[in-house]
Amino acid sequence: MLNKKIIITGAAGFIGLNLLNSIIKRKNLRLEIFAVDNLKTSNLLDFKQILKANKFKKKKKFFYKNRIKIYFIKKSFAKLNNTKLKNLNNIDCLIHLAAQTGVVQSMKYPEKDAEENIINSIKLFQFLRDRKINKIIFASSMGVLGDNLLSSNLSSHNPLNFYAASKSSVENYLNVFKKTFGIKTFILRFSNIYGRFSKKKSSVIANFFKSIIKNRRVSINGSGNQYRDFLYVDDLVEVIEKLSFSMKYDFLDKKPIHVATGKSFNINQLVKIFRKDLGIKFKILKKKGSIGDIQKSFIKINEVKKLKKDFTSIKKGLKITYQWYKKFY
Repeated sequence: MLNKKIIITGAAGFIGLNLLNSIIKRKNLRLEIFAVDNLKTSNLLDFKQILKANKFKKKKKFFYKNRIKIYFIKKSFAKLNNTKLKNLNNIDCLIHLAAQTGVVQSMKYPEKDAEENIINSIKLFQFLRDRKINKIIFASSMGVLGDNLLSSNLSSHNPLNFYAASKSSVENYLNVFKKTFGIKTFILRFSNIYGRFSKKKSSVIANFFKSIIKNRRVSINGSGNQYRDFLYVDDLVEVIEKLSFSMKYDFLDKKPIHVATGKSFNINQLVKIFRKDLGIKFKILKKKGSIGDIQKSFIKINEVKKLKKDFTSIKKGLKITYQWYKKFY
């Protein structure tokens, strides 16, 4: 029987909800989950609905089922030191998903982006270091490499926007935490993640689905020739769980891990998949390109293949996601 204590920041967000929905189905596990979210860009109702669907019950301070307890903490992850919970010592794993993720917002307000993504992350790491954190899994971004043409995970950082620059900075801080304090640290550079529970996301695929269902119109910024590697969220969740619950993959902490499929599509190709394979009719509205927008992203995935060899095809992933979106609009 595994005994684990984990913290998930951004637990009520897109990836956090998918991760939680998977973790609580695990068997032979005695687990305490500290789910942290300030709910500024997420909804506690979504979080509670997942627990209800999985037949969790609620006591005053936590949700529970069998040997799993879930504490929900409504606050910024930087303020965990102010929580009244007393069992935040000897955490096995921090899964740090929370961040200010908007590229446009980061370009408008770089100081706010730095405060949320860099300073607050350092405060969190320091707080947990003093309480003997064992392992940190950090949600970084492929954007730290900028416009990359099959760049390796050891390529120099070249961020094109302040959001990516903040992720790059946290990567560097984590490397020092690892070298200085011996904390197992996994840097996961996400590609473009899509899937269920993404209704509050402003990513390309999420915006496509919301716009199509609302008014049968899609906005494309720039030429539409921007290339992206689109990864279905269940594939990402599987990678995070393997790193969280198995020591078998601890050797992968030496290099950043590119979590992607290794296959890129441009936005115009994505439009064709929506029309041909999903059978959706819609109009296209062309808009001016965004400052700091990455044009070409072709990703090497050597490290992630040691965790997962096969990925959900974009056609299958989009069909599942479309069915999910239709329930809400």
